Amino acid sequence: MRAGVLGLALLTAVATPATAAPAAPAPAGRAAAGSGALSPTVEEQRLDRAAPREILRRSGFDDVAPDFARA
Repeated sequence: MRAGVLGLALLTAVATPATAAPAAPAPAGRAAAGSGALSPTVEEQRLDRAAPREILRRSGFDDVAPDFARA
C-alpha cells in the first residue's frame, strides 16, 4: 500500500510543470511599468472623498500623504 501511495506521489510530482505561469498583462486603466505615466487606481481616486480623509485624519496619516505624493 505504501509503495502505491509513494508511486502516485512521485508520478504527480513529475507530471506537474516546473515552470511558472506567465504574468498577466497590466489592467487597462494602468500604463506599462516603464512608461512613467500611471493613472491613479480606484483606491487612490477615493482618497479625495470625505470618509477616507476622515480616516486618515483620525489615524494621524493625513500629514504623511503629501510626502508620498512627492515621492
